[in-house]
Amino acid sequence: MDPSTRPDIPAVNSSQAPKRSSAATELITASENAQLLVLGTCGHGEFASLILGSVSLECIAHAHPPVLTARAQ
Repeated sequence: MDPSTRPDIPAVNSSQAPKRSSAATELITASENAQLLVLGTCGHGEFASLILGSVSLECIAHAHPPVLTARAQ
């Protein structure tokens, strides 16, 4: 069913624009007026996230709304 025909499903706003700061900073800023921030994760594991850093962890710590992370199968 097309979500635009269901009044119980809110519209999702999205946009694309080139950015110069980190992905986490852009997501945190963009989420200021959001009700929920949804992120996909790569699932590198605990050790790799310590070495590489983690956009998800930074967003969880600093985003304005609650953050939902979904791991790919």
